[in-house]
Amino acid sequence: MKFLKFEIDIGKGIYRAEGVEDHQRMMETLAEINKRPVSMEQPLKSVEVLSTTKSGLRLGVLLDKFFNLKTYLKPATVLSYKSTIEEFDEFLKKPLVENIRISDVSRYQEFIANRGNTARTIDGKVGTKLRLKPEHN
Repeated sequence: MKFLKFEIDIGKGIYRAEGVEDHQRMMETLAEINKRPVSMEQPLKSVEVLSTTKSGLRLGVLLDKFFNLKTYLKPATVLSYKSTIEEFDEFLKKPLVENIRISDVSRYQEFIANRGNTARTIDGKVGTKLRLKPEHN
């Protein structure tokens, strides 16, 4: 049995599909959703839900791996990196690393700018995330 893979998060405006067939099925699903009026009086038809639990690397684990490789870092640097990654992780609601997009980083920059951070601080915090990428180690 082949499963089609797509993700719809209407609240966040996220629509992802893994291929042409998946995209087509996602568009058909969206069309069905838009055709049906939602009423609190009528229960929705039951839908078989497959597990959406994904396994993968999360930011905290990636940070721990980074620290294992960079044992020479000063305690102040470790603390700074840790607090920055925890803030970013909370902002994005603990995503898998593979799901973090450039738009997520941009939204985070705007978020911390609105909290009164300077351009230098914002650049430093974003730079911390870039240093964690495996190709930069």
